[in-house]
Amino acid sequence: MSNRGWAPRRAGPRARYKGFTLLEIMIVVFIIAILFAIMTPNWIKAKYRAHLSSCMNNERAIVAALETYRTENDTYPAPGVINPGHVIFTGRYIQPGEVRCPSSQNFYTLESNTEAYTVWCNGNHHLLLQGVAAGYPQFTPGRGLLLIP
Repeated sequence: MSNRGWAPRRAGPRARYKGFTLLEIMIVVFIIAILFAIMTPNWIKAKYRAHLSSCMNNERAIVAALETYRTENDTYPAPGVINPGHVIFTGRYIQPGEVRCPSSQNFYTLESNTEAYTVWCNGNHHLLLQGVAAGYPQFTPGRGLLLIP
């Protein structure tokens, strides 16, 4: 019987053991935990920036539908919550479906009269993103898309 590839362990100060020590493993785990702690807030902010971008695109689609409605009817729709039963969804102004703020799942709100309107979101973009006020983004015809008052 051959013992090739097998070496007995040597005892003493010059003994060599295969594998990692507990201290080495703990250092690696500690470094990974620090990297994770650094990256987690960035991932959360990226998620909220994506929600804000989607919210602004939803408002642009609603505004395009409002302008089409005004072109055909010479007035803006009545104010209220823009939900699936709203007049811009029942006509051919915007594709059917629920348009909700991605950060809070709330519907957008329309304040309007015969000459002007404001579409605003009551999502929670302002909680983690600097430069965004509560109740924003808003869209008004004269000022466009706003993130702060």
